Amino acid sequence: MNICVFCGTFNPIHLAHLRMANFAVKKFGFDKVIFIPAYIPPHKQLDSNLAKHRYNMVKMAVEKKCICTVKSTILVQIGCC
Repeated sequence: MNICVFCGTFNPIHLAHLRMANFAVKKFGFDKVIFIPAYIPPHKQLDSNLAKHRYNMVKMAVEKKCICTVKSTILVQIGCC
């Protein structure tokens, strides 16, 4: 199984993110795309309280795309989710 891992702040997630994931699937033949929202990226100042909100936004955006999923790996490691 070929898996694409798509990391980012997704603040907010938008159509371009979904189109990039779709392009990667078509261009490189991925079987699955896993979106991983960043907790607090080193290059941006974000409110850490919004991390769970951003995760939920990504989850809602990809829930109807059977090839896409979202993981809260980084958020769980720091106790946010």
